[in-house]
Amino acid sequence: MSPYVQHPLPANALVAALLRGNRADCTAPVLPIAAAVGASLLGIPVTTLMREAQAQESAALALVDSFDLPALLLPMDLSLEAESFGCTLLWLDGEVPTVTGRLITAWEQLETMALPAVGAARTSITLEAVRRLAAHQAHVHGGLPVIVGMIGPFSLAGRLFGVNEIMPATITHAAGVDRLMAFVTQYLIRLAVAYKQAGATGILMAEPLAGLLSPRALGHFSSAWVRQIVHAVQDSEFGVILHNCGARDLHLPQMLEADACGYHFGRPMEMAAALATIPPDRLLCGNLDPASLFVRGTPEGIHAAATELLALAADRPTFILSSGCDLPTATPPANVAALVDAARTQSLTGAERALFAPEMQFAAVAAG
Repeated sequence: MSPYVQHPLPANALVAALLRGNRADCTAPVLPIAAAVGASLLGIPVTTLMREAQAQESAALALVDSFDLPALLLPMDLSLEAESFGCTLLWLDGEVPTVTGRLITAWEQLETMALPAVGAARTSITLEAVRRLAAHQAHVHGGLPVIVGMIGPFSLAGRLFGVNEIMPATITHAAGVDRLMAFVTQYLIRLAVAYKQAGATGILMAEPLAGLLSPRALGHFSSAWVRQIVHAVQDSEFGVILHNCGARDLHLPQMLEADACGYHFGRPMEMAAALATIPPDRLLCGNLDPASLFVRGTPEGIHAAATELLALAADRPTFILSSGCDLPTATPPANVAALVDAARTQSLTGAERALFAPEMQFAAVAAG
């Protein structure tokens, strides 16, 4: 049993905007994580997407224009923050950059290591993309939320210390890992505040490495630190959606300790368990597999899988149909269109339609 008590979520602009969307027909909400697909629609290489603010802006706008999505999404790049600390990256054509080697090999390094400045390395590009989209959406896209990708604290710690090294260290050197977690969390809070000040409406925080931890360790080494970030920035106008594509149903109680306004899961999650566990005032998003369905699958297969998942979540008005993780650039646009079409053909009940009113209050959802 988790010792953390989650309170009802007050009305939140990000939650309201994602459920209301930019349509008037009140069909089921849908939001694939597909920045790379937006880039491919415009012929923008992935390496360019990760290096240029204008490319990120154009890809986000292309996704909205092509699929009528309810948000402007920036890429999910899990090397971005690690590069700010000084990590070496491997760049390959057609792929998101990855971290190579270890920046931190001894806990004593934390005593002299300085936090990167906000805007260091390519975080300046992401900040500029947020500012561009925030200015654009206010005039053209009717106030769609701008959602920026950011790595979670344990996943960032793993990139600095080494993924293979940090997992056993949570058992053998827990105090050292705690020091590292406090260090990276301080930085992520500063970065999240900067994104908020630049005009973002929310963060999609990717914490996949925490899915490899035991439930107890996930609560200690991930959710406790994610919660600090959430409480530093989440309010009525800004939200944090926690993504963990490796989490399973046994992790759910500890993941809720993060107190995010939404939770986004990948293929390993048993969605029936998530539907029964995630409070109804929080977004629940997911979880169609990027590889087997979107990259190698067919529109017909995606439509069938999406329809089945929507049927499972039929009594959950705060469910958002989504991919289980970010979609690769090789994803055929027709497969994304099939996901959206499945949601658009799913009519909501009268009670669910009431949630799309601007005065929506999610405390009432929880109570009802």
